[in-house]
Parts: sequence; structure tokens; C-alpha cells
Amino acid sequence: MITYLGFEDMQAVLGLASQVEGLFGPMVGVADFETALEDCLKTNRVLGCKEQNELCGAAIIDRKGNELCWFVVDSGKRGLGIGGRMLEKVIGELDSAREMTVQTFAPGVPEGGAARRLYMKFGFADREDGGLNPAGIPTVIMVREKK
Repeated sequence: MITYLGFEDMQAVLGLASQVEGLFGPMVGVADFETALEDCLKTNRVLGCKEQNELCGAAIIDRKGNELCWFVVDSGKRGLGIGGRMLEKVIGELDSAREMTVQTFAPGVPEGGAARRLYMKFGFADREDGGLNPAGIPTVIMVREKK
């Protein structure tokens, strides 16, 4: 089930974050990240996928910027369609009459291939260089045109 998460889910979201710090950069124990996550949880900006009451994916959205800010699926649950179901929900929560953006791995980053394929399947295309993320990995800004 995909639904908005609350503050009571913070530790579970941090558990997912810990799985991707090598690709995204430090998050767990970083005051700025944890404070921002807490704010997002309190303001209905974090969507989560739970199966058998276990968090297996999370996404942070910014409605004002019409952006998917952060997206992770549990490493043990990848390849099961969770990412696609979550991205479909994210798109439904954002404004399809405006461009939607996401910053993700640049072409050629092997670890980012699955994420890029998922975004492209849902109509996102590379727009511009996104620079290096906090882990030092090249990124790109992808855009889904308004409908």
C-alpha cells in the first residue's frame, strides 16, 4: 500500500536512507538531512510503500517545485515493481499540467541504470547536467513534460 508517511515512520525511512548513502551521500546522523526529513514527514511530503507493515520504499515530493526530490526502494525489494507503483503515485500527486523534474544519475553511471530506465518509462527525459551529488556521482535533471 502506498500512502503518506508520518513522523512515526522516521526511523524506517532512515533505514532506507542508510542503504543508499554510498550513492546519494551521507544522510543518517546528518542534522540537516534529518531535520528536513522530519519537516517533510510532518507536512505530508513523504510517500511510502508498505508491505506487511514493513516500509519497502519512500519518496519525497515538492509540490511547489513539482519535483520528486528523493526516491529509494529497499535493496531487497528491487525488481518487484515497487518503484513503478510508487512513481505512478508520485506523478498522480504532482501537477501534470506543469513540468515535473527529478535529479538522478547521469547516463553511464552503472548503479543508476534501473532508476533511469524507470523514469524514462514514465516519460521523463534528460534536460540538463545536474552536477555531482553529495556522494560525488554525476547527475542529470530529468523532466516530464506537462500533459
